[in-house]
This record gives sequence, C-alpha cells and structure tokens, in this order.
Amino acid sequence: MAHRYSLYLILGALYLLPVSLTLPFPVPPQAVPVGVFVVAYAVNVLLANTQKRV
Repeated sequence: MAHRYSLYLILGALYLLPVSLTLPFPVPPQAVPVGVFVVAYAVNVLLANTQKRV
C-alpha cells in the first residue's frame, strides 16, 4: 500500500510541475525545495517497499 501511494505522490508532483507554470498567481520560491524533499521522501518509501522477489 505504501508503494502505491508513494508512486501516486511522485506522479502527482510531476504532473503539478508543468501545471504550476500556467497558474494565474505567482508560486512562492519555497515551493520548489519543499517539492524536491517530498519527491525524495516518496522515492525513499517507494524503493523501501519494492518487492524483492516475486
């Protein structure tokens, strides 16, 4: 379950990146490092919960 949710989080972050460029209001610069840390944590969870054997 954690594997799937972290994958959804990574895909959502990659989707929001181009969408945020078209927003009618400015995005604060603090959003970029927060997004990087969120994606890094999601990749950590994704790799930690990947099946080792089938």
